[in-house]
Amino acid sequence: GWRSGYFALAALVLASTPLVILLKEGPLLSAAPSARGAGGRVLNQPAFWLLALASAAMVGASTGLAVHIVPMFSEYGFSLERAAALAGLMGLVIIAGRLVTGFLLDHLQPLLVAAGLSLLGAAGYLSVIVFGEAGAPVLALANGLLLGAEYDVMSFLAARYFGLRLYGRVFGLLTSVTALAA
Repeated sequence: GWRSGYFALAALVLASTPLVILLKEGPLLSAAPSARGAGGRVLNQPAFWLLALASAAMVGASTGLAVHIVPMFSEYGFSLERAAALAGLMGLVIIAGRLVTGFLLDHLQPLLVAAGLSLLGAAGYLSVIVFGEAGAPVLALANGLLLGAEYDVMSFLAARYFGLRLYGRVFGLLTSVTALAA
């Protein structure tokens, strides 16, 4: 049923939170290739796979909802006009999400920003389960923010952990992984 679907999407986004937290500085990242070394062996790095799994979870869940939001909401009793309005709201929040995320990444600890966005996304999915129709705007807002943030966070962290020399390779691989997830 639809409640199980929203719960699964919330769990998927929520799964990215511990993966992002594992990206903290420490022994796990000590072997990450830098701009000066490691020969660019990106796929051998735990940091790459943690970032890939977290990104895939966020993108898979948020895109999965975005492309189906109007039919889903109309199937559960929303008028087509209301469902389309919520999709439009989500679209506007995507734009705002990009701007807000960029600001937050510049001023706060990036891993906390990523974890916070994951938690917010999960809360959006759960709001529909808990509050029914009244939670739909919360879901549209949270999913829009997540859609606006996911690639910004992914590209920021790719540059941070792998440097500019490997950025093109890492971001290309991450984009491929997230495209499969979507």
